[in-house]
Amino acid sequence: MKLRVATDIGGTFTDVVAYDPDLGRYVTAKAPSRSDDLAGGVMDALSLVIDDPSGVGSLVHGSTVGLNAFLQRRGERVILLATRGAGDVYHIARGNRLDMFNIRYRKPIPLIPRRDIIPVGGRLDCDGNELARLDHDDLRQAAERIRAENVRSVAVAFLFSYVDPSHELAAAEVLAGRPEAWPSPRFSTDPT
Repeated sequence: MKLRVATDIGGTFTDVVAYDPDLGRYVTAKAPSRSDDLAGGVMDALSLVIDDPSGVGSLVHGSTVGLNAFLQRRGERVILLATRGAGDVYHIARGNRLDMFNIRYRKPIPLIPRRDIIPVGGRLDCDGNELARLDHDDLRQAAERIRAENVRSVAVAFLFSYVDPSHELAAAEVLAGRPEAWPSPRFSTDPT
């Protein structure tokens, strides 16, 4: 069986964990992160635990350094594509309030301002059934705005995409400048 590998780029070190399911054994390593070449730091860490990349069956990657830049508001401006009608949920922020009756509680300032949340039509239910088709015109307009405003970082967070990612995958195609790739069987616009 092939190795399962996980990496994470931190501000100081890049960590790697490799698991061999045949032996039931983990191997871990650290390599210095390279601020000028983050991928190079990942490769350095991987080389400490893996001799042959063809032996890797799966790779999961995290980027603490990217998350930290976002949380500290030092990174790129981010546009969020959200399911139409659910874009304000992020700003309402009632899902994780641990101290409901604290009269001194102040919500943190959201990381993405409302002006940078773009609603996109289309909806799945909690079982992944399509309730409303993905609105490709909304996606095209969002892509045009993103390009016109020279935004280099986009998050796509449509409702219930963890059950069926097809709407998010279609959005990725449009944002990557490949609208000719759809409609395809996976992103069918056939009303029947």
